[in-house]
Amino acid sequence: MQIDTNVHRERIAYDYPYDDTLTESEEELYWSATKDAEDALARIAKVQERRKGKEGEIQSVLLSDEFQTLNAAIEKLDEATTVLHLVERSAEWTERQEEARFGTLSELFDEQNASAETNGGGA
Repeated sequence: MQIDTNVHRERIAYDYPYDDTLTESEEELYWSATKDAEDALARIAKVQERRKGKEGEIQSVLLSDEFQTLNAAIEKLDEATTVLHLVERSAEWTERQEEARFGTLSELFDEQNASAETNGGGA
């Protein structure tokens, strides 16, 4: 479910950073939260852009409708970044578990080889 544009149809060009570390449902959760975060950031940026003049200077105060837009975007961004943080932690945990499992299997394999050589398996 990789996303390619935000709410303002601006192109998003980055890849999924957690190959082979998350379940399918966690991956879907990641992309859903990413979409929400990108859309919230785009809405915040749009409010700021509308306030700028031709030279890029901010020319107007925040209006009440802009406050409402910003509040909604910030709330959505907060929710999305919380989810993204949890997904990131899950991916890190999965990677550590896999490394530990691989290390244990590797050690076991090395012990079996050493035992076989010691017991005359190498002659």
